[in-house]
Amino acid sequence: LKYVGAVSVDVRLVDLSLVKTGTANGTISLTGGTSGTPQVTISGISGDGALALQVAPGRGLDGLGNGDAGLISSAVIVDNSGPIITVGNPSATLTQSGPIVYEITYETDAFAVNLTEGHIQIEGGLNVQADVQVLNGQTRTPSVVLTNITGQWSPNIRIAQGSSQDILGNADLGAVSASFEILGQFPQLNMGVPSVASTQHGPVSIPLFYIGVNQV
Repeated sequence: LKYVGAVSVDVRLVDLSLVKTGTANGTISLTGGTSGTPQVTISGISGDGALALQVAPGRGLDGLGNGDAGLISSAVIVDNSGPIITVGNPSATLTQSGPIVYEITYETDAFAVNLTEGHIQIEGGLNVQADVQVLNGQTRTPSVVLTNITGQWSPNIRIAQGSSQDILGNADLGAVSASFEILGQFPQLNMGVPSVASTQHGPVSIPLFYIGVNQV
């Protein structure tokens, strides 16, 4: 701060406040409050949004006892969150072996993107395996392609955190996709428990369960 034309200055911590937006916050400290150039420091800054410093009026007086009008500083942007990743829906909701394509979008504050196959994890389903390929992994709109898919049920992909950063070095937190369903390559027949454990003449009922078939 700099008071011009003041013959006396008396700035105290109580005269200083932060104008906040979003979740941004910080702690104010003050030195030299009775000098013409008090020093204000904002430390411990956290959250996301913006911070500005507001100084109460009347802390500097001229020779006639007129006080200053106070001041609000320009805002400083506070950014502690990395880019957000959006994963589009799978290119098909039902497949036997692929390909399945996911279109990925990094928001515009992603300053550096480097999505590789090592960031992609297949999760869910049963014994699911696939060949994974990333296309255009250093752009904000890469694609993830799954081929030679095997296994059962409904897997999805997870993108590990850290495939992008914003200009301040904040890394993304990763993302999870919607799932798709794998059709079994061959129908599976399961047999249930007999209706009775022992019998002399019957009848005995044994339920059959077909998995991965459209018609029996």
